[in-house]
Amino acid sequence: MSGSLLVTGFPALRARRVVRALLERSQHTQIAVLVQRERADEAREQLASERQGARVSLIEGDPAAIDFGLSGQRYLELARAVRVVHAAYSITDAAAPERIAEAVNLGQARELIEFARVAPELRALVSYSSAFVSGQRTGVVSEAELEAGQSFRSPVERTLAIAERMLRDSRVPRIVLRSGHLLGDSERGAVEHLSGPYWLVAFIASASKDAPLPVLPGADAPLCITPVDYLARFGAFAGERAAPGSTFHVIDPNKLSLREFLGLVAERCGRRLEPGFHPSSLTRLFAGNPALKSLPQHVRSVLEVLTSGAEYSSDGAADLVSHGAPECPPFASYLDQLLEHVRERGARGELFSARRQSAPFLIA
Repeated sequence: MSGSLLVTGFPALRARRVVRALLERSQHTQIAVLVQRERADEAREQLASERQGARVSLIEGDPAAIDFGLSGQRYLELARAVRVVHAAYSITDAAAPERIAEAVNLGQARELIEFARVAPELRALVSYSSAFVSGQRTGVVSEAELEAGQSFRSPVERTLAIAERMLRDSRVPRIVLRSGHLLGDSERGAVEHLSGPYWLVAFIASASKDAPLPVLPGADAPLCITPVDYLARFGAFAGERAAPGSTFHVIDPNKLSLREFLGLVAERCGRRLEPGFHPSSLTRLFAGNPALKSLPQHVRSVLEVLTSGAEYSSDGAADLVSHGAPECPPFASYLDQLLEHVRERGARGELFSARRQSAPFLIA
């Protein structure tokens, strides 16, 4: 079976960018992508549209099922061929149902551990996690820290933290990449599903021109963001060069505050933030805003943005950058692309389109 690299989570956006980054790093890379059957046709279309089929083989299976849902022979063939796994099959959206978060995040961790035990040439298992495994912690959180008695704001945070602990305790050659709120790539700004900071962007972009833009409470809290293409390129580099056992906070090192984030968005929209916070201003801002109808079903992800009190140290990631890993582009450099994507979706009435509530369609 071809493929010295294995990527799970395809064809969701994060895994697509990982595949692209891996192919760009080497002209000889062969990749196997493990795709759930419900998205197999979509995966084939994606590979065809990006002309990646010649170097990418598609395997229908389930990253969270026993033996990845493969026959015994095919599973062992894959295990013998794979040198590095990029495990991008996980749910990071805080609004996902608990039962699905547990099935996906804990199920994949369990199966990755079993796969590592029968993969004789496995050198690295790159696990794509989230900085928000810190839960409700405040203050500085280092990359080496995982458990500090914290509580969690959602089942997603809790299951991602447990998955990390499972991998750590198993002693597999793991490399953990913790991203912040995932933003669209810095080239086109596109994402599959708008969540977290995107709701705030959509709200500002959709507001009436004469509506005030009040500064929200907690606006000086740091906002942890990661453009998805940066995460993918960093992951491709880390899979080759990082030491097993490493954990990295793959986030924008500029550490924008929520106030700075909103100020940049407002400025690009030809607006400005009002000093202070007045409930009456917020009422006028809500009036007639088409993004408002999406608030009830996205309130958890919005609150997640506004209530984080942690600041994420990224010393390990910075050290890897000093050894050749890609740097994170500044937010201002791709904000226009992000805004254009939000406006296009708004024009089509698809700001927050419904998602199928099954695992293959809820992964990052």
